[in-house]
Amino acid sequence: MHKLTAAVMGVAVGSAVHAAPAQSHQEIPEMERVKACWDRGDGVLTGEERFMNTAPSRDTDWAMPRGGANVVTLLDNGPTDKRVDLVFVGDGYTVDELDLFHQQVDNFVSTLFQVEPFKSYKSHFNIHRVDVISNESGVDHDPTLGILRDTALDMGFWCQGNSDVERSLCVDSAKARSFSALAPDDDQVIALGNSTKYGGAAFIGTQVACVSAGRASAPLTLQHELGHSFFNLEDEYNSGGPVTYTGPEFGRKNISVFDAQEQLDLQTKWWYMMGESVEGFDGPTGAFEGGGHSRFGIYRPSLNSKMRSSARPFNLVGVENGILAIYNAGGTFSLWDDVTQPWLGEFYGHDHEFFVEPIHPDSHELAVWWQLGVDVIPGKTGPRLHLCELQLQPGEYNLIVKVRDDTPWILSEYVREQSLTRNYVWRVIIETQPADRTADGAVDFDDVLDFIQDFSAQDESADLAEPFGVINATDVLEYLNRFTAPCG
Repeated sequence: MHKLTAAVMGVAVGSAVHAAPAQSHQEIPEMERVKACWDRGDGVLTGEERFMNTAPSRDTDWAMPRGGANVVTLLDNGPTDKRVDLVFVGDGYTVDELDLFHQQVDNFVSTLFQVEPFKSYKSHFNIHRVDVISNESGVDHDPTLGILRDTALDMGFWCQGNSDVERSLCVDSAKARSFSALAPDDDQVIALGNSTKYGGAAFIGTQVACVSAGRASAPLTLQHELGHSFFNLEDEYNSGGPVTYTGPEFGRKNISVFDAQEQLDLQTKWWYMMGESVEGFDGPTGAFEGGGHSRFGIYRPSLNSKMRSSARPFNLVGVENGILAIYNAGGTFSLWDDVTQPWLGEFYGHDHEFFVEPIHPDSHELAVWWQLGVDVIPGKTGPRLHLCELQLQPGEYNLIVKVRDDTPWILSEYVREQSLTRNYVWRVIIETQPADRTADGAVDFDDVLDFIQDFSAQDESADLAEPFGVINATDVLEYLNRFTAPCG
């Protein structure tokens, strides 16, 4: 149930977009791009990439879960349209092995949130577990090719017999998605196989990641596969493909046919990160030859990131892609949970209070500020603003709240303004004067003198209270109230 973006309601940078709750299941492509990766023995990954049929099932009832399944939400940080919903499903777990599945899921969740950027952005995630029960324990082609088992998701090594690589552990993604759809939402599906044999894969088109759950290194394998299916990253190791790559430029950001100088000259890919280092991430950033399964003709951003060796941290390109994926998965309103409604609504008078509830990452708070049109309101950086505090003169105003993620891990201010900044706008109409009669931005004795002069002259601007049309003591009391307590 991938989240769908609906009515576009904003303007300029950080435009406001409403995310409609997704109710229909994600469409499964006819052919899926699958990436399988494993440790070649020296800590560096190797693997393969192939396209495979969507549903290579041996049975015909793959479209829907058989009998449903128990669903448990393990982490609830907020509404599904504002969070990344990770859903764990299992294959090859009999009813007597569900406790093992639960323990393994808990271990994967705990390990995942020890790694950046998952750790710092944990508040943006919901975690769900779907207890899928299989008739037989284990997965296909384990320990050897040709062994078949009756399991719910039809997971198997040798990519279910479709590959000549033993460690490619693939799942019927349509079945995995049909079970994950039982959860409140499923932005990313994680399919665990009940096996101790090394294996894993990432399904690029349907955001499904697979891993053999019984190995100690499995959480690291999963993090790498999530780099593919969730962060939209390519492999950065140099084996499994042609020795020299001679094809076109890649769409994904973390590999390129251009070296460092060419990227700088063309201002393409990660050119603005060249030479940069941030503690905790693989660096410094450069252009290192070898990646995307080839030794020559392809460049990667750092020497040895998680997309090359699973035990390593992500590099700066990876973490940028990861943060953008986290925000985009929850819809483009995912910088906040709630805000005063409606957008571009008309609010009359200065007694209204406006608010925004940002979704702060665990590591830092989002920046919040308020504007009247293009002018920043000095000192207003909190989540609430009482309009009367501004002492606005009669007129029409655009009140704007802006929210931005100032994480130092994003090195491009263009990227920050485009993808990590959001605004919300209201139309404010003031028809009567507040206490600042001189319109100098300060409520002081000069305003009192101005009112006394207008009151003495019976000027209509001193007519502040009912009965209107008569300037008397009630107008004096009203002005004193505004002067002493403008916000009540």
